[in-house]
Amino acid sequence: MAEVPLEAPAPKAVVPFTPVILKHIHEAGSHTLDHYLARGGYETARNLVGVAEPASLVKIVEDSGLRGRGGAGFPTGKKWTFLAKGTGKPSYLTVNGDESEPGTFKDRYIIEKDPHQLLEGVILTCWAIQSHHAFIYLRGEFILGYERLEAAVREAKAKGFIGTKIFGKDFDLKVVVMRGAGAYICGEETGMLSSIEGGRGYPKIKPPFPAVSGVFKSPTIVNNVETIAAVTHILKHGAAWHKQWGTEKKPGLQALLPFRRGEKTGRVRGAARHHFKRNDRRLWRWNGGGPHAQGRYPRRPFGPPADSGDGGEVHAGL
Repeated sequence: MAEVPLEAPAPKAVVPFTPVILKHIHEAGSHTLDHYLARGGYETARNLVGVAEPASLVKIVEDSGLRGRGGAGFPTGKKWTFLAKGTGKPSYLTVNGDESEPGTFKDRYIIEKDPHQLLEGVILTCWAIQSHHAFIYLRGEFILGYERLEAAVREAKAKGFIGTKIFGKDFDLKVVVMRGAGAYICGEETGMLSSIEGGRGYPKIKPPFPAVSGVFKSPTIVNNVETIAAVTHILKHGAAWHKQWGTEKKPGLQALLPFRRGEKTGRVRGAARHHFKRNDRRLWRWNGGGPHAQGRYPRRPFGPPADSGDGGEVHAGL
C-alpha cells in the first residue's frame, strides 16, 4: 500500500505590523500624564482594578503566551501562578529596569518616553497577583529616566491611581522607584533583590526562587520593564490579540536592538521570536538609525518574512 505523503502545516498568516509599546515615543510630551490620558491611558486599570477577578487576569496573561522580555523568556502568566500564598508575609512586584548589557536601551526608551504606560502595567500586575508593594529598579546611569518615572509616579499618585484606595476601590498600592549604583550584576534578578534590600548587589542561590522567597524573604514576582508594559495592552485587548503576532511558542511583539560594528544602530519592535542571521541584510537595510536619528524611523517592514526558529514565519517592523 502506497504511503500518503504528509502535508506540511500551513504557515501562519502574516498580520500587518502596528506599533504598540513604542508607538508614541516620538511625540512631544509623551512622558506626561496629560498625553497618556488623552490616548486612553489608565482606562484599563480603572475598569479592572477592584472589579475583575485577579485570577482571571493571570489567566489572560498566561493564555496570551507572553514571555519575559528581559532575556530568559519564561512564560509570564505561569510565573505569576508560582507566587506563594498564605505565607503571612506581604508579596512584592519588582520591575527590573537595570538595563546594563552593552548596547541595550529598549527599556530606557519606555522609561524615559512613556513611563505611564509602564505604571499602568505595574498597577494591573499588582492587582492580578494581589500585591500592594511594587519596586521599579533602574540602572543608576538612567538619570533622565529616573526623573521622569519619579514625576510620573507623583502625577499618578495625585490623581489617585497610586496610593490609598486607588481608583476609589478598596485596594492600596505603593510604588517605589530605586536607582542602582552601577553594578552590572544587579541586572540578574536576585542581585537586584539584594540591592533593593540595601545590601551588596550579589546573586543568591536558587532555590528558593523569588516567587517563594524573594525581596525581604517574601514572595516576589520579578519582571522586565517591557514585559510589564506589554501587560497593559494584553489586558486591554485580550490574549488572542497578542497571539496574532509571532509564533505559536513565542507569540507577541518584542523590541529589537539592531547593533552592528561600523553601522547605525536603533531600536525597533517586531514579532517575537526572531533568529536573524548575523549578516541578514533584510534586517540591517532598515535598522532605524539609533539615538542620534532624531526620530527618523521608516515605518515599514524589514522585508520578507524571516525564519522564526519554530518552523513558521514572522514579520518585523518599526
